[in-house]
Amino acid sequence: MSLNDEKLRQLIELAWDVATESTFKARMALIMERFRALIPYDSVTATLMDSTPPGASPSPAELLSRPAALVEFDVARHFYCENYSLELAADYMARYVAHDVVARRAVARPGTPYQLSRLVPAERWGQDPFTGEFLPRVGWRYGVGVAIPVHDGLAVGFGPWRSARRKDFTRAEVRLMKLFLPIVSRAALAALLTEKLAKPSDPGGPPPRNGFALFGRDGSLVNADDGARHFLGRLAEVPHGVDKVSVDVLTVGRTGAPGDFVDRTFLLGDGTPLRVSVTRVGPDGGSVAVLFTERSLGPDAALGAAAVRLGLTPREAQVGRLVIDGKSNKEIAVALRLSQDTVKSHLKSLFRKAGVTGRTELAMLLSGAGRPADAPR
Repeated sequence: MSLNDEKLRQLIELAWDVATESTFKARMALIMERFRALIPYDSVTATLMDSTPPGASPSPAELLSRPAALVEFDVARHFYCENYSLELAADYMARYVAHDVVARRAVARPGTPYQLSRLVPAERWGQDPFTGEFLPRVGWRYGVGVAIPVHDGLAVGFGPWRSARRKDFTRAEVRLMKLFLPIVSRAALAALLTEKLAKPSDPGGPPPRNGFALFGRDGSLVNADDGARHFLGRLAEVPHGVDKVSVDVLTVGRTGAPGDFVDRTFLLGDGTPLRVSVTRVGPDGGSVAVLFTERSLGPDAALGAAAVRLGLTPREAQVGRLVIDGKSNKEIAVALRLSQDTVKSHLKSLFRKAGVTGRTELAMLLSGAGRPADAPR
């Protein structure tokens, strides 16, 4: 198996797919649909786990039996499986994890995939409880296991499996799997940020105009005010919004110099521009600050946002600009060198796209002033 153009295309599409769902479980379901096309499997498990609990160094079995201690673990969101069950997972943790050499190696060296057949040769197969009892029971014969680092001591325990009816995973498939690991890590981090931060601020007060969040250099959240939580909630509605901020936090934390800024401007659902600035701060640059600033819309910016939101053509936007200025059909025709019938056609399209019936209401919508109080909806 070679990493040809088609497989690269699928991998790139898979990387973008992680940004289209909110929870870890939902993101994994979407990712694995693409992953299966690249690397066929019969069953798979993925769960968030705490890879660095405090205190004395625990055994791999203790690590694997402590799922996601640093987050509020929710089976509905933080455990994903196919052709497997929670009952089997519980039995595995209770009776077999200590005998699983793949899991032990994976936890000891996060980020490195381990192939069962390379750790347990054919002559030793079935001589331990894991390969002799558990795997025959679930119908698995070939597997790969890896602990994928996320942040702040969290990792995703990930393992695709095949039955004896298939051939073992090839070296090329394991290499391709390594390219897949950062995608899972980013999906998990973005999902956790969405869960932790994407909460609207107090609905009783006015919406905030700015917000501030502080992260560790590894992407772990230190603090976030109500404004940051509000805008992360708004960004969850923007395609790839939360993910892009997550990537910026990790990139600046790892490679940015103190004082360097990474700026992005997002167009929120109502057309409002939101500026997000990410920078290293602190005496030693050991933290990453994220500043959210809602920017006011000027007339031209408001029209541009409305044009994107309503799907206006360039000519319709030009007509709309002149409607805002109070120009008549004849004046618009002269200014744009169009016939009055063509102007009327553009206005009819503008009214339909904006859902309005008159010029005054159209002008208010395109200029960002909203609808008149007595306008029909």
